Amino acid sequence: MANPNKTSEFLKTAFDSRPILTAYAYSILKDWSLAQDVFQDAVISMNEKADQIQADTPVKWLKSVIRNKSIDIIRKNERSRSRNEQISILIDKRFDQFLNDENIQHSKAREKALNHCMGQLPVTSRKIILDFYKSRLSCDKIAEICRRSTNAIRLILSRSRADLRYCVKKRLEQE
Repeated sequence: MANPNKTSEFLKTAFDSRPILTAYAYSILKDWSLAQDVFQDAVISMNEKADQIQADTPVKWLKSVIRNKSIDIIRKNERSRSRNEQISILIDKRFDQFLNDENIQHSKAREKALNHCMGQLPVTSRKIILDFYKSRLSCDKIAEICRRSTNAIRLILSRSRADLRYCVKKRLEQE
């Protein structure tokens, strides 16, 4: 049976690394909900096998499990991937460069700053940003819902992105 302290530390590390590991899964699957499911499955596996994982490698272990589970999902769904193997290898190499505490902490700080800055946007702009990125609605569909022109939605998105970029930059400089 795994040491409860070791398991607890691994779980904390896993959830601290959640945004970057979920993004990694998304880079393979191109589906956020599947990426989140894969991350959760990997954490469950980590919890079950904590005694088999070396203390200094939990994030690398999770990355490996996430990659394998993602590939299994692709195979099970018989999705055809036009991406060639070289791109997959480049993603792996590039991702490994970001598997360190400094980048994980920076990712958490950016997420915190973005959440704060999203709260600073006008309600309409925030809704349009969420509809576009989270709900993955097209500008045409958002325009229909908001009873505005498609160009007005594109302009709001552009200005909101600029406002968020500026706000996040300032928040991170303050920390």
